[in-house]
Amino acid sequence: MLLYRIYPDRRGSDVYSLCEEGYRHDVSFHPGQGMSTWGEDDLLSLLRKQAEARDWSLCDCAKRFATVKVLSSERGWRYHPALGFAKEGT
Repeated sequence: MLLYRIYPDRRGSDVYSLCEEGYRHDVSFHPGQGMSTWGEDDLLSLLRKQAEARDWSLCDCAKRFATVKVLSSERGWRYHPALGFAKEGT
């Protein structure tokens, strides 16, 4: 999964800028015995199914359903598919 910043251009349209390497820090998660995440967490697979069902491009589907707003972070973000984003260093 790639991480993009979204900036408005002069006309108010969204511009997608790929974040530099190392801005997203993947986190491992080891639930205790008898615990697991709830539901399917393979985002790309879910987006492909949704795009096909709606007859959309994968890119359009990702823009609609896989966009999140987070606060600014100089150090980047920790990320886990089931847990979401947290500022790195907190």
